[in-house]
Amino acid sequence: MTSLTLTPAQHAVRAPAWQVERWFGAATSLADLRGRVVVLHAFQMLCPGCVLHGVPQAAQIHAAFDAREVAVVGLHTVFEHHEAMTPTSLAAFLHEFRVPFPVGVDARTEGRAVPNTMAAYQLRAAQDPVLVLIDRQGRLRAHAFGRPSDLSPWGPRSRPSSPRLRTSNLKECPHEEAVRVPPRVGRPHVRVGRQPGRAPAAAPAQVEYPKGYAPGPT
Repeated sequence: MTSLTLTPAQHAVRAPAWQVERWFGAATSLADLRGRVVVLHAFQMLCPGCVLHGVPQAAQIHAAFDAREVAVVGLHTVFEHHEAMTPTSLAAFLHEFRVPFPVGVDARTEGRAVPNTMAAYQLRAAQDPVLVLIDRQGRLRAHAFGRPSDLSPWGPRSRPSSPRLRTSNLKECPHEEAVRVPPRVGRPHVRVGRQPGRAPAAAPAQVEYPKGYAPGPT
């Protein structure tokens, strides 16, 4: 798993504007999202790590937080196999995987393999997703390349009892005191003790041995 460390606000830099050639879902910009924490998920639809981990994690964050407080945005940053990962193919991918948040197609400059926003954020060109956190003032606070734990962006505090989190105390960016992510969706829940509606287990049968016989250890 990849670790994710927040940059202190006094050392954070302004997040570059996004350069998007097409939006799937509501078109948006950093200026539109000022005042909200922004979780930017950069991915490629043919990236195994993105499909298996990055997109589901972003969808969980989107479901866990009030959209008025935390905005999740996807950015399709294609730097290879451009002929295969067209906007038409991406539209089918987003539909089949039921991606619930808006996704923009990173704009490209002729002659450059790496798209514009990806270059502006200095993201690595490799087969892995990238998670970027931008605070309410539009400052870059963290980015993780690879597979951060579902809990690592929000700190090692205890998990919340409710899947719908309160974010009214958010100040600038998710941090240990203010934001937590719920357990991974689909995590098995183990019940301890007797379950309602089930009869108690029968006691083991008593074995009668012949008089004078003592069984050895089992």
